[in-house]
This record gives sequence, C-alpha cells and structure tokens, in this order.
Amino acid sequence: MGFLLRFLLILITVDFLIDKEFTVKILFLILLSLSLLGCGATEQEQKQGYTVKIDPYQNFERYSALNAGYLDGQQFLSLQFLTLDMFTDVVEDKHTLWIAAILEGDRWQFISPGKSLVLLVDGKAIELQTINGSLHSRIVLGPRSIREEALYQITPEVLRKMASAKTVTLRLYGSEGYIERGLSNTHLMNYRAYFERFVFPRLDKFAA
Repeated sequence: MGFLLRFLLILITVDFLIDKEFTVKILFLILLSLSLLGCGATEQEQKQGYTVKIDPYQNFERYSALNAGYLDGQQFLSLQFLTLDMFTDVVEDKHTLWIAAILEGDRWQFISPGKSLVLLVDGKAIELQTINGSLHSRIVLGPRSIREEALYQITPEVLRKMASAKTVTLRLYGSEGYIERGLSNTHLMNYRAYFERFVFPRLDKFAA
C-alpha cells in the first residue's frame, strides 16, 4: 500500500503540471476509495449480517445491512457516486424498513419526490416512492463536492425479492435527469444475509 501511494503521488504531481482539472478528478477518486477501505464492518458484524446503532436517550434503534460501497455501472472518471443504505428503524418495537439513496459528486441531481427510484429485479420493475426526494438532505461538502440523500420506505417482500435475485439494476430520477447503476454480487449477498438473519425472524414486527 505504501509503495502504491508513493507511485500515485509521483504520477499526480507530474499530471498536475499538465492537466490540473484531470488530476483533481483522479485525486478525488483515490481519496474516496481510500476512505471506503477504512469503513469495513467488524468481524462480529460480518457474522451476524448487520450493524447496530442504539440511542437509549431517544428510545431509538437502527439495524443496518452491511454496506458494500458504491454501486456498479459508473462511467470512468465520473464523479457521481451512488450508494444504497438499507436499514430498519425500531421505535417502541415498531419496525420500519428503509432504503436511502445517497449520491455524492461534483453536481446536483436534485432527487425528485414521488416514484423516483425504480429497481429492475431480474427484469421486473419495482417503483419506490419518497415523500420529499432529497429536498431536506442536500449538503455542500466543499468546492465541487456535494451530497444528497432520499429515503424510500420498502416492505420486507421487496427486500426478499432483491435478496433472491440474480441481477438488480436501478434508475434514480432527479430534476437533472437520471442515473443508472447496478448492484454487485457483494451487495446482493449482504442483502440476503440481512433478510435471513434480521428481517425474516421479525416479520411480524414490520408495519403492513
């Protein structure tokens, strides 16, 4: 890893003198990749198939599927990075299952309210609805760096279909158009573990 970083730094320094904008994009990609390497689940979380966050002061619990990182299908040197976070919020024993579509990049997508996330699960479309889109979840991280997020409530049945699928792709709509991505085998494996080890044993606790 150390040798690789030194080599990349030398390469970046040379390229910077030639094309500053191109070099900034490369550096941004490298930093994001390195940050992902440090966000892995613990060994215990890997075994149980999900992570846990508990706030006793607010009587709140969150159980999240393991995150496999950015979705597939991104064009080379594109700075639009899409992640899906899947989690269950538990308040007073009421379980609610969510998907958060999190977009990071150099420009806004302005994720739309309504049925703005469409999954293609083994060729069959599933439309997911959000109330506000990313309206209340838009953050400027820095120069040419933004983050926006939209929440979609789903049923355990939707998760079951995703977890048992061979292929899952998606289209995310915003006022600036749409982007398409795909879930890797690791994404699907994590969702399968989350369904089998957390959601399925608690099906009766999820809202109809």
